[in-house]
Amino acid sequence: MVLNKKGSVRDVGLAMVALFAVGLISFILLFVYNSASGIITEADGIKGTAAEEVFDAGSTNLQKTDIINFSILIGFFIGVIGLGWLVGGIPVFMVLYIIFLIVVGAASALLTYVWDTITGQVIFGSTIDQLTLTNFIVGNLTLFIVLMGFAGLIAMYVRGQAVE
Repeated sequence: MVLNKKGSVRDVGLAMVALFAVGLISFILLFVYNSASGIITEADGIKGTAAEEVFDAGSTNLQKTDIINFSILIGFFIGVIGLGWLVGGIPVFMVLYIIFLIVVGAASALLTYVWDTITGQVIFGSTIDQLTLTNFIVGNLTLFIVLMGFAGLIAMYVRGQAVE
């Protein structure tokens, strides 16, 4: 018997928080960088020099946080399924898993609403257009979290049946 087994619905909640946090941080960083570099590149000593190209390259690199957010989604999805399989589960506790998954799904809907409210602000302009994949993931966070939770539930139930 292994104590302190991990691989429960808590991992789905952690995935929800991580995806939202990385998305929000990358959005804010990209907005601040674009604003600051726009002001800096308008200066007479910078305009038309190699420094302007460096600032443009920095913006392009920050847009690659889309890939990081997608990688986190895939990593958590595989992790929840894998850990659910390794841990297995007792069918009686599947009801608790589903109830907690509903709570996590509702919380992810709230985070999606917060995301839409923040990114829709006029002050941010078209910054969200540069993070298309992150906007898709966090904008549909509830769907991804519920799918991830049910995939983990199925993996736990299948493993629990195989052990019996």
